[in-house]
Amino acid sequence: NGRPFGLAFVWGNSYQDDTGNVQCMIATDSAGMVGEVLQQAGFEVRVRLNVRKKYILDELAAENVEDELKDRYDCVLCYFCGRGDGDSFMTQYEETITVAEVWEALDAVGFKGKPRIMVMDLFDVRSTYGEDFAEDVGKLKADLDGATQDLTLLKAKGGSPPEMIVKRVAEMEENYNAKVEEQKNLRKVPNPGIQARVAIIGVPITGGVVSFTVHVKKLAYAVSFGVCDQKGLSKVW
Repeated sequence: NGRPFGLAFVWGNSYQDDTGNVQCMIATDSAGMVGEVLQQAGFEVRVRLNVRKKYILDELAAENVEDELKDRYDCVLCYFCGRGDGDSFMTQYEETITVAEVWEALDAVGFKGKPRIMVMDLFDVRSTYGEDFAEDVGKLKADLDGATQDLTLLKAKGGSPPEMIVKRVAEMEENYNAKVEEQKNLRKVPNPGIQARVAIIGVPITGGVVSFTVHVKKLAYAVSFGVCDQKGLSKVW
């Protein structure tokens, strides 16, 4: 009828690792490309990159989409790329948004009786900074223990150890203690996701049969299928 047949929300979230550097830029790049493809396929597309949870949920609020979803569109599609699992995904600011929250928001704006699709491209982007830091602290401790033992042996032989050695051991101990305190204040390592694409399709039916055809161009990992009602979603996925 000369109008978009569906509304698509496209979200991409990179993240900052423990050093403050932005990682997983592929998430925002992928979201941009998916948005273009969906627009070509006939969707009205709304893309949001690296925004807080509040803005994502506000976009699904009644004042922003209720009339359009009720009257103009036949289906709604939500795409997310970044960190998460089959039940939820994370913003750049370590906030968790569950699939159930998105579903409930769509129900609240009168979209309960229309098909909906949630597609998530999830990546394992765990930072190793914390682990590397702990390894460095362990090495400092081993060096300090060795130097302290040498200093003790020198003292046991009688006389005063060279001032240079005493000063060096004191500096090593000060450096080690500073690193231990710094380790206590490290930012929490981001939760890892899984390397997978998760697609959740909701079709409103009260009876009859629904059939799906899935085309797999290249199988890079195991594929699993599950069927359940909305309440049982988390158990299946």
